[in-house]
Amino acid sequence: MLGPQHATAMLAGLGDIRIYQFLPQDAPVDLAALQARYDRQSVGHSADHAEQWLNWIVFLYGGVDPVGFVQATLRSGKNALVAYVIFPAFWRQGIGREAVTALISYLFETTDTPAVLAEIDTRNAGSIALVRRLGFCQTATVENADHFKGTASHEKHYQLSRAEWPALSANQAVAFPKKL
Repeated sequence: MLGPQHATAMLAGLGDIRIYQFLPQDAPVDLAALQARYDRQSVGHSADHAEQWLNWIVFLYGGVDPVGFVQATLRSGKNALVAYVIFPAFWRQGIGREAVTALISYLFETTDTPAVLAEIDTRNAGSIALVRRLGFCQTATVENADHFKGTASHEKHYQLSRAEWPALSANQAVAFPKKL
């Protein structure tokens, strides 16, 4: 699981401003601030324990340098919200598909979540293509979901149910460690 000790390794990859084109936050510039954020996330749950937070760093097989991260926010008996970032140097290589596939498999194998959700800025064509390839169905478009970097952000919401996943994942099986 992600922890403050990973901040140094993650800082360079997270510094690429292309990642933040469709995200409200900016690239981290301060190692101490990133360590503090990872320290808060590493507790694994919200202050009221209503949400469980799962965060993993993504590495290439046999690699030691991170290429991104995947995360899920869970509420008991409710849908899981997933997010992911792959560093731009590794875009369009299938790494995001494999990492998100592993995350979804892990969620359906180890939690009671009935479905996995993704909320994606309508301009983020790469991320939309990824969830569609994985079998997510669009459930809504939310106009003016956010406003950042001087413009409105509209979102597409996607869902993938537990019942749909076995058939969709049959050809995409990957191993995802329970502990990093």
